[in-house]
Amino acid sequence: MKLTVKNQTINLPDEFTEALEKGKGIPGMNDEAVQVSAENGQAAAYIAVNVIEPDDTGVRSTKAELIEIMNGRLNGDSGLISVEDGITDGLNLYNYSVTKRYDRDSDKNVYFFGGVIQNKEYQFGITGLFTENAEIGKRAEYARNIALEKGWITEDGEGWEFYPYSRIKRNCFPMDFSDFEYFDRHFPDHALSWLRRTADYLIKNN
Repeated sequence: MKLTVKNQTINLPDEFTEALEKGKGIPGMNDEAVQVSAENGQAAAYIAVNVIEPDDTGVRSTKAELIEIMNGRLNGDSGLISVEDGITDGLNLYNYSVTKRYDRDSDKNVYFFGGVIQNKEYQFGITGLFTENAEIGKRAEYARNIALEKGWITEDGEGWEFYPYSRIKRNCFPMDFSDFEYFDRHFPDHALSWLRRTADYLIKNN
């Protein structure tokens, strides 16, 4: 779908549909931001898009700066999965981060996408929220069983906490090995798999 925000157009995956309300309840977005949403069998998602004028863009963060910024925002129930930057197929600059948070109230994992696609005239600020809503924990269980079979972890979970969360101990909370892209192919409708497909689409179509 083509989404128009402040007279600028960005391409989003067709499964998303525009929400009725603009700019309400969307962290970091102004009143002109437009929200789209979608749902599949295992996850629910929304994306909010904002257009930032040239005078407001400031200095674009480097990948190293983004990693430092995002790590500074983490708490005991969250982790940084990845930070990426580069040039889109439309020859625009982009960067984005993917973080994960465990929601204790709902017992679900929530995945956040925060990105920028920028040309010399303006930049799109893009925020995505992808939440597990079915088959909770199946991906982590599948990955954990592989790690057990390989001898990478023990039955009590020792060794489960490694890349990309090695800087902060997580008390054996399963938020690392199962987040590797390898598992996307086995769980294509999982929230994280869907987020990565969306990020890939944004880069290849804008």
